[in-house]
Amino acid sequence: MADGTRIDGMGMQGHYNMDSPSMGQFEHAIRSYAAIVEEVQITELDMKSSNDYDGSNKDAEYTKQAYRYKDFFDRIISLKAEGIAITSVTLWGTHDAASWLQSSNSVGGSSDGSRPQCPLFFDDNLKAKPAYWALVDPSKLEPSIQNITVMQMQNGNLDAVDSISFTRNGTEVSFKTAWNEQGMVVQVTVLDDTNTAEDAVTIYTDLANTASAGADIESSTITRKEATVTEGGYQVEFAIPMTVTVGKKIGFDIAVNNDGETVSFNDLKNSQNMGSNYYALAIFKPYTEIAKGTVTIDAQADAIWENVMAVPLQITTGTVAASANVKLLWDEEMLYVYAEVTDPVLNADSADDYQQDSLEVFIDENNHKTEAYEADDKQYRVNYQNKQSFNGSECKAEYMKSATTQTETGYVIEASYEWTEIVPQVGDEIGLELQINEAGASGSRIGTLSWFDETGMGWSAPSVFGTARLADAIKDDGFFIMECTSRETAILYFTEGEWFERAGMTVLTQFSVEGVWEGLRSKWTLINKQGQRIEHEFVQRLYSAVELKRMLMAVGFKSAEIYGDFDFSPYNEKARTMVIVAKK
Repeated sequence: MADGTRIDGMGMQGHYNMDSPSMGQFEHAIRSYAAIVEEVQITELDMKSSNDYDGSNKDAEYTKQAYRYKDFFDRIISLKAEGIAITSVTLWGTHDAASWLQSSNSVGGSSDGSRPQCPLFFDDNLKAKPAYWALVDPSKLEPSIQNITVMQMQNGNLDAVDSISFTRNGTEVSFKTAWNEQGMVVQVTVLDDTNTAEDAVTIYTDLANTASAGADIESSTITRKEATVTEGGYQVEFAIPMTVTVGKKIGFDIAVNNDGETVSFNDLKNSQNMGSNYYALAIFKPYTEIAKGTVTIDAQADAIWENVMAVPLQITTGTVAASANVKLLWDEEMLYVYAEVTDPVLNADSADDYQQDSLEVFIDENNHKTEAYEADDKQYRVNYQNKQSFNGSECKAEYMKSATTQTETGYVIEASYEWTEIVPQVGDEIGLELQINEAGASGSRIGTLSWFDETGMGWSAPSVFGTARLADAIKDDGFFIMECTSRETAILYFTEGEWFERAGMTVLTQFSVEGVWEGLRSKWTLINKQGQRIEHEFVQRLYSAVELKRMLMAVGFKSAEIYGDFDFSPYNEKARTMVIVAKK
């Protein structure tokens, strides 16, 4: 196109998915186009079905689709009200049966038979679907099924858990959900300055997630009389026993009785006792802490990795035969990852990097969870042959080191990623996702293993990342064990020097006292069989048992016990060494 050629408008082909783009990305695109052209049009608008839709729960998919279309049109109307010239929206077809997505095509469709399509406003029989009523009369819509994240609890409290809020008929409610080994914990806070006998909170669960009228429903109620008084209202906390696994999904809802009127989080019909059709979908997600430590990047397991807990990758897409043992460390300069992958078939034939057997690490340094990448957001990829690839404005080769090795059962990847936007400190939280791409014998990706995200949108939206906390080297309730020469034992067993043989060498040690027993100066002379001499001199700082215990308690240890040896013998005049066992 010649310089100066006039461009009057931009058409955005709207072949969208149920999960992408986000509303933030959609709005950003329109604003960007509107800044340089006179008008924007949405062309060829339709909606591919949800990734997990198999045709078995058509009503739920139709309702979800309706609210998705409503979000798009609400956003378009809002932008037009600002003066942005969106002059046309064109639907790409009249009814589902005639949609181009029903046949094989270059962008999907359902040619493999695994993902039925229902992309338009009218069904196969030309009957208006909920998507139609979402624009014409939203009051006819069934309640939307919301997704909520149930976060793994840390340190036995809910401090790190985000709050979800809703307001119905003037009643303001917020709640937190988390899980531990015993089950699910729900904390609900109600703003209500009128204390009546009817005030209460009820939790409903459908543990089998049947989303049906015949669901096996469990409920629990706590009255205001049993609650904790808060400013302007009250707070209750539920413990719901269940077996929890990462990725578990249950039906869940909250109903609050305020002065005899019931308001609910998801079931706006307040029909929870009749069935779980309108319960929210609660998804159990992991949280992790990353211990502090530094390693050499060589695809070899440094000793420190043996003491690091693996991060479980339990969310799968496609056909996955691979498994992975992934560990994390951090220091002030780097985030470190060590991944042992078991994979019977290794393949890097595809020209697309993401289709090759590889490890992807997604990092959101400031944990903003934005809908689009900021400068601190990065996607690093390295395949089993150590080929690197990147996504993100500050995601560059110079910030990454990696090493790989193939094993009898798969491969090992060890990598480090430089912090570019933050100076990390203990207690900081970062956004994180870990993903293993598995390629098949044909060279195409056949599945993925992930830690947190089920959408597969990490390449575009850091909002789907999980959260990891940067911890100290020792976790709460962990132990620090140290053996050393104390001031007491140095005085008791002091000698000016001695000769001995070690490793084929003659060794002479000479000792002297520094200050008032503040240190012990040691001079070592090593003589080999050829008569060559090597000398080394150093000063060992001496602390008393009382001083060391006081120092450990001052930096946050809750206990510190002193022993005379590793057999827990007393630290007394007979002790030949000092062993400290401190608990964090």
